[in-house]
Amino acid sequence: MYDCIRTAGPLASAYFITLILMGNIVMLNLFLAILLGNFDKARISAMKQKIVDAFEEKIIKKNLSIEKSLNMIFPDLPLQL
Repeated sequence: MYDCIRTAGPLASAYFITLILMGNIVMLNLFLAILLGNFDKARISAMKQKIVDAFEEKIIKKNLSIEKSLNMIFPDLPLQL
């Protein structure tokens, strides 16, 4: 960097500052994308587990049919079996 500044002039320092700032922004965005993706996977996994638990409770513990259980778990969805 210092050799480039000596040969090209003070404008080269603006280039290197911009390069470092943009590189940091890109790395921060990549880190945040990975982090948010993992949070989304955990949220979806938790939702699936809640559905499975509710389904098991309705069918196994109360001895209901699958159609009645699904209608109780998802009352607003028209389910056809």
